Amino acid sequence: VLYKWRSVIVGKRLADDISHGSALAPGFRVSHSRPDERCRVYGLDGRFLAVLRFDASAGQWRPEKVFSLNDS
Repeated sequence: VLYKWRSVIVGKRLADDISHGSALAPGFRVSHSRPDERCRVYGLDGRFLAVLRFDASAGQWRPEKVFSLNDS
């Protein structure tokens, strides 16, 4: 199922915001976003960081599931 969802790659600043559960600014766009649509988020290093869900009423993408990966 996940592979059918769109994916985005984010830089360090957005990756940090997402990892702390912050909704992304309304200016963050994934074209043709639909209510409750989900997308995969990857960091610049290729790590799978989170699943976002589009909140149409707020016009924002919000973290639904954030993954914490340790290098140890």
